[in-house]
Amino acid sequence: MNICKISLKIFLLPFIVLALLVLLPVFTLMMWSANEITQSDNISTIQDEISIGETLTSDIPSGTFEGMISQHDAGLGTSADVTDTARLLSTTTKTPIMGESVLTAEQLAAFLLSINPNPRINCTALELAQYFIAEGNKEGVRGDIAFCQAIQETGWFRFGGQVLPEQNNFAGIGAINNSPVGAGAWFDTPEIGVRAQIQHLKAYATTEPFIQSNVSPRYRFVTRGIAPAWEDLNGRWAVPGTTYAQRILRLYEAALEFAAREALDQIA
Repeated sequence: MNICKISLKIFLLPFIVLALLVLLPVFTLMMWSANEITQSDNISTIQDEISIGETLTSDIPSGTFEGMISQHDAGLGTSADVTDTARLLSTTTKTPIMGESVLTAEQLAAFLLSINPNPRINCTALELAQYFIAEGNKEGVRGDIAFCQAIQETGWFRFGGQVLPEQNNFAGIGAINNSPVGAGAWFDTPEIGVRAQIQHLKAYATTEPFIQSNVSPRYRFVTRGIAPAWEDLNGRWAVPGTTYAQRILRLYEAALEFAAREALDQIA
């Protein structure tokens, strides 16, 4: 009986060795293929993210923060790449339109002039920034972020789009898609233009009454209180404007970084 078992094992041994020799390469090939699929999926994911980023940033007008980065190497941060755009879009914390300004008029003016030393405005950069802070304080609107909105809308106050510098219209009020140049709202002075922008923001953010007489000609078209946060302006203030608010807030982040660096330079 034992002799039979030994004979059987000896008989089967070549077949077992042959099976191992055949199966081992197959198993190795399967593991390699699985690894290749995983890497391919990762590459596809990265490519998809790049495509999404290109779609989101392809219509960025010249003069916005992303354009500023390529024009100016003062260390204001990196350009808003795919990861940054995705981070801004996915954030769960929104930024209220109403509130007190953090940046001062002096800081805002310095930020603007660091990129565009010759803004096409009918006052000084400091005066314009002071209007944003003062008008924002009166109505309870974040005037510092509204100033960054104006930078976004005017391309660092270079204009060149549908709105003319002499309109004193810093937020594209009344300048709808494909409208003729100059067809948007006109304001007598820069101060009134800023007031209209601040009031228009307040109309979107809250149902509270204006402190000053209304000067916004588009006020009647706004559903009061429908957009309490800057992110809620996407697709409302600008159409399609899927990243409209995020670009404004990215500019605001850059302004904060600039002000902090300026303060450190003064200490040093």
